[in-house]
Amino acid sequence: MSAGLTPPTRVLAHAHWTMGKSKMSKSKGNVVNPLETLDKYGVDGTRWYLMRNGGSLADDADYAEDELAVSYRVLADQVGNLLSRIASPKVLKKMGTFEDGDRDKEVEGKLNGLRERVCGAMEGFAVTKACESILEVVAIVRHSFLPVLFTMRRWKLTI
Repeated sequence: MSAGLTPPTRVLAHAHWTMGKSKMSKSKGNVVNPLETLDKYGVDGTRWYLMRNGGSLADDADYAEDELAVSYRVLADQVGNLLSRIASPKVLKKMGTFEDGDRDKEVEGKLNGLRERVCGAMEGFAVTKACESILEVVAIVRHSFLPVLFTMRRWKLTI
C-alpha cells in the first residue's frame, strides 16, 4: 500500500515438497541440493519433474530422485526425440507435402485442442494436468507419426 499499488485480490500458495513422505528438514538431513540436481538433470529436466510431479498446488508432493530420473528420461526419450525427428530439416525436406486426406484425424483433433486444454489447466493452476495433456498428445503423435516416418518411403529418406 505504501508503494501506491493495489493490493492483490488473491494469494496463491503451494503445498510442501516432502521426501520419503516426511517434511524436508536440514536437521533430518533429508534435503535436496538444488545445484547438484540442476547439474545432473538440467534446468528443463528439473523444471519438468517439478511441474509434472508437484504441479498440484493444493497437495504435498514427494520428491524422489529415482522418479526425477524417470521423468527426465520421459522428457528426453518421448518429447525430445519426437521433436528432433519431426523438426529435422532433412526429414522435412524429403517428406514433401501432405494432402488433406493424409492427415490423421485423431492426431489433428488432439493437436487442435491442446492449447485450450493446457491454457485452461494453467489458468486453474493445475500444472500437472497441463503436463498430462502434453504427454497424451506426444504419445498419440509418436504412435501415429513415427511408424509412418520410418516405414513409408523409407528408401527416399537419406538422413
